[in-house]
Amino acid sequence: MLDTTRQHRSETRVWQSVGSAPANTDLELRVQQGDVIYVLPFACRRTDDRWLNCEMNVPLAVKPLEWRNWDAPERLHQRARSAAWPRSIPQPEASAE
Repeated sequence: MLDTTRQHRSETRVWQSVGSAPANTDLELRVQQGDVIYVLPFACRRTDDRWLNCEMNVPLAVKPLEWRNWDAPERLHQRARSAAWPRSIPQPEASAE
């Protein structure tokens, strides 16, 4: 049983194409902004027409590249010991309407 659980956990942590992302599910995203690619430190969720930051319920202003299942306890541990993730996430630009 333990081997099956470990294998399943490993399979769910593999990066997937953003086009295959399930809707309305907390996901971890690898994103691109300009020439920089990084992993967002918060869960995101795909809706019918956009991606949202789950913590703030606001649209993302960066381009998602890949997704994998959100593993909150693991991500919090990584976030606490890592200084590499961006300190501020760009907000959506105001539309010129």
